Amino acid sequence: MTQAIQTHVPTMPDILEAKEILHALQPDLQTIKMELSGQKFTLPQSVTAMLREILINTAQGQATTILPNNTELTSQEAADYLHVSRQFLVNEADAGRIQCRRIGSHRRFGLQEIMKYQRLTEQESLTARQALADQAQELGLDD
Repeated sequence: MTQAIQTHVPTMPDILEAKEILHALQPDLQTIKMELSGQKFTLPQSVTAMLREILINTAQGQATTILPNNTELTSQEAADYLHVSRQFLVNEADAGRIQCRRIGSHRRFGLQEIMKYQRLTEQESLTARQALADQAQELGLDD
């Protein structure tokens, strides 16, 4: 079953608070220690790094979305994640360029598959841009 993607769009008070917290954090801070109900905790480094990224995004007024790796997305959610149309995504799935599973007439895309596809297309784009730059240099058009 898919879960709705929850995105937090920061408000102005959120932005100001995030900036204040970031200013208080040391740039090289690896762990965050906290106290809840009299109990002391040290957050793992991976969680500290994620919280820092969330604070940075919030301070910049950017929305943040956190999804578990095993999340399944509908075709519209996956298309929105990739910034493409739903029909383009369906065509890519039908062509075998991105994996999905079918539930009746509906497709479900694993987040890991979406991210794998995104890395693949970014690499293809980089390779194509480099080929064009090389060709322009060969033709003396790189002035």
